[in-house]
Amino acid sequence: MIPVRTSSILVVDNGAYVPQAMATVMRHEGFEVEIVRSGRAALKLATERAFDLVVLDLEFADLHDRALRRRIRASGHDAPVLYLAAKKDAHGRAPEARSGIDDNLWKPFSMIELVVRIRSILRRRAGEELRLRFADLVMNEESREVWRADNPVHLSETEFGLLRLFLLKPRQVLSKHRIVDYAWPYDFSGSPDIVETYVFYLRKKLDPFGPSLIHTIRHVGYILRERPTSA
Repeated sequence: MIPVRTSSILVVDNGAYVPQAMATVMRHEGFEVEIVRSGRAALKLATERAFDLVVLDLEFADLHDRALRRRIRASGHDAPVLYLAAKKDAHGRAPEARSGIDDNLWKPFSMIELVVRIRSILRRRAGEELRLRFADLVMNEESREVWRADNPVHLSETEFGLLRLFLLKPRQVLSKHRIVDYAWPYDFSGSPDIVETYVFYLRKKLDPFGPSLIHTIRHVGYILRERPTSA
């Protein structure tokens, strides 16, 4: 789903916690990550080496986002930009999509949403399909449509994010804590037991069209697979 070579990402964010959390997740997903604390540092680094993607938090940018992107591209690099922002950033700007490649991610976001946006941008740039598939389950990430055995399945935003996590990590056992860390916004402070409720919702919507694909691993977590485990 992503280019064979390791994709490199430049994160521009001077926050205390979130950039480190993003970097940890992105590295776990196989990306190379560099973090800088200012737009000027980003400009210097981005003109010294080529990055596949820039993740820019508008709240902390000391250079206007358009100026930063324009100056990076003027140096000969053409990295797309994923903008992180509140609905309106600290300067009252509401960022719009700058092209078919660039994207916006509103705060607070889930880490799986971050990973998906990064992969989608890179796959779109490479001309690859933006669909996830497992057995007879298909998800279109751009249109946010889901089908099971060619039947449309209508999901809430949270259900969609949870199913997308399972589709990105098929046949892997995921604990409740890991699911919450990835699929819920980073400022979520509720109980991981909420996962049980949303797994129930997903099964209720998916299982009428075929054998259950989401299985419980007792005392461990959940797994997307075609057959249940003996655990």
